[in-house]
Amino acid sequence: MNLTITATTTAGEEITLPRPLRIKLAQSTAEPAGRLTLTYLPETQIPELSRMKLEGDISFWGVVDSINSQQTDNGRLVVISCRTIAALLLDNHAPPGEFFSPTPSYVLGLYCTNMGFQGFLYDEYHAVPSVSATRGVSCWDAVG
Repeated sequence: MNLTITATTTAGEEITLPRPLRIKLAQSTAEPAGRLTLTYLPETQIPELSRMKLEGDISFWGVVDSINSQQTDNGRLVVISCRTIAALLLDNHAPPGEFFSPTPSYVLGLYCTNMGFQGFLYDEYHAVPSVSATRGVSCWDAVG
């Protein structure tokens, strides 16, 4: 399998991780952020991580939610749980307001570029009369 696993530590350093024992990718239509789980032997030194990227036969870009040690019948394992970068849109609140006839680039700039998003993918653009967000609404709900 052709696969490069690159992670960013919480200190901002980019590191390459070895191939894990197990890789699990999950995507559901019920939630916008897909999930990635990487399982390593306990002797693999894993620092605190904030971002994860897989390139090659599997493509993934996301945030690291947790790094846990797990006891199994065969011994201890280190499990890294991640969600796709769309999780940032779910986890962050949109600035409240109502915006009339916004362009895609305006909505992107308002809700997404500070999180690293560079654009939207869409087949055909249909103008919307307005976009509104009340206090406490996620960026995902405001954009969607």
